[in-house]
Amino acid sequence: MKKVIILTILMFLTGCWDRIEIEERGFVIAVAIDSEKENKILLTQQLINPKAMNGSSNSQGGGGGSKRFLNVQEAGDSIFEIVRGVSTSTSRTPHYGHTKVIVISSDIAESDKMAETLDYFIRSPVMRRSSILAISRGKAAEILEVKPKIESAPAMYIKSISENNYKNAEILPKVRIGDVHGYLLSNKSFVITMIEKTKEKLDLSGVAVIHGKTNTMVGTLNRDETVALNYVTNEIDGGFIKTFHEEKPILYDIYNFYSDVEVQASDKNNISFTIKIRTEGGLAETFLSQDYLNEETFTAFEEAIKKEILQKSTEAVEKAQNEYKVDYLNLGEYLRQNNYKLWNEVKDDWDSGENYFSSAKIDFDVQVRVRTTGSVNKSKDE
Repeated sequence: MKKVIILTILMFLTGCWDRIEIEERGFVIAVAIDSEKENKILLTQQLINPKAMNGSSNSQGGGGGSKRFLNVQEAGDSIFEIVRGVSTSTSRTPHYGHTKVIVISSDIAESDKMAETLDYFIRSPVMRRSSILAISRGKAAEILEVKPKIESAPAMYIKSISENNYKNAEILPKVRIGDVHGYLLSNKSFVITMIEKTKEKLDLSGVAVIHGKTNTMVGTLNRDETVALNYVTNEIDGGFIKTFHEEKPILYDIYNFYSDVEVQASDKNNISFTIKIRTEGGLAETFLSQDYLNEETFTAFEEAIKKEILQKSTEAVEKAQNEYKVDYLNLGEYLRQNNYKLWNEVKDDWDSGENYFSSAKIDFDVQVRVRTTGSVNKSKDE
């Protein structure tokens, strides 16, 4: 009897019944989704090429020899169908456990099919919630065809650029597939990084505005507007601000940047926000001849930087309220936290219908502190 029990236990310790050996998997590191004729989807999957991953110098993504990645394209009615179909035509089973980037075309984002197109990736238990999502200007498949000169594959290239927001305020912080799932569930309006192929380079500046009620792309923001959006939403991790004083450029290096929102709301027709912005930094470059130890000089620089922040932030708010009428600034969340009862009254008409967001009053309180002038304290003799 003991032998029977032992043999039975051993049968269940032999391994996973549905396992696939690692050398048989096709690791998908990036995905591009485009719309095709007859309402079909064109899926481009970027797979690691194991034959080229031997460390040789001629196996780079853009160099000679074997490419370190392989793009596989297939069209179909659904993502799940296409993924299963690819398994019949490639030697390796597609595996999404290491997917870094998902790029969808602007055509899909502007249609009413964006949420359903992403359903497979949101639903999949294998898919990482940290995978980056971006929207392409033009065909998404073209993004995965770029030949990076340093990175081994376009997926790694995109991931690296998206992490540079601490150097440049024009770059939106990474938007992950898990973030988008939350937005879709809550009907919140939001923004997604836009990506464009220019010759053999990729440009990640600018964002797409997604309306929470319809889950469709309703417009875009350019570089300056993206900077202003980051000001308002407290998403500045570094970078610089360029402004002018006495018609000469000033480059202000951001050390610290902080923004917060105060809410005053007595009823649904009297909702106002004060966006408080605080920043400290130093002069990185200027063409002015000044005595930088003079307090008046510092005050003039601070006022010029403050004016630049205020102008850009005001333009960002006006575009959101008057042109798109969409709360991608996330001000509704501050109202919800501050006055939950009032939020329940207006949430269904916050940035649609009556659109209380568009009629809300928004003011700014900006303070700038220039801490250092670098190694120079004087560039002219008195």
